[in-house]
Amino acid sequence: MAEVIAKSKYIRISPQKAQEIVLLLRGKTPQEALQVLKNVYKRPARHVAKTIASALANVRSRKLEESNFRFKTLVVEQGPMLKRSRAASMGRAVSVLHRTSHIKVILTDEWDKK
Repeated sequence: MAEVIAKSKYIRISPQKAQEIVLLLRGKTPQEALQVLKNVYKRPARHVAKTIASALANVRSRKLEESNFRFKTLVVEQGPMLKRSRAASMGRAVSVLHRTSHIKVILTDEWDKK
């Protein structure tokens, strides 16, 4: 019973956009997920792939068998927002919110092996 965690924090990508990529990976193994992400032409895919690769590297560093592991959780959470102002008409300023994301991957070797 082993669990491996990898996190990427404060990524300058909207959590909604990163969540689209994560939904593609439901029901896949980490190795299959990396193959899928190689062919996805969206910016968040690179960050999700790096986080999954980091989790697999953590498995290897513990000297465990990589093929036994599956996703326990693969989640994108909202990080802090960078608040900026942009000039608008009539001397006003409107706020611009730059959203950030936290990607969390937990791999486990406890799964239904049927």
